[in-house]
Amino acid sequence: MLFPPAWLRQKAGISADSPLLLRLYGVAITALLVGYGFGIPLANSGQFPQGVVYMGLVSNIGAAFLLLRSSKTRITFILGIFFTLIATGLIIALTRPDFALSKF
Repeated sequence: MLFPPAWLRQKAGISADSPLLLRLYGVAITALLVGYGFGIPLANSGQFPQGVVYMGLVSNIGAAFLLLRSSKTRITFILGIFFTLIATGLIIALTRPDFALSKF
């Protein structure tokens, strides 16, 4: 969010006409990280963070869909598979919250 637009475009591998789009993306990612952060204390106290898991599911399924649908490079395909695996793990956690909260 704080870096120069040219650097962000190069590192993200996207071409956004407006630096505002890149900064909004940064705010959205930060919001997701805050949401995930609130799930940690809940899980540590033995409560399943269902809302956080649903948030992650929407985020990761959306990312996987967009990356796989528009994958033109190997890295976007690999990232699409990566987000698909995360979403799969979240689905498993929703169906087995006792397993998700168990300590190994």
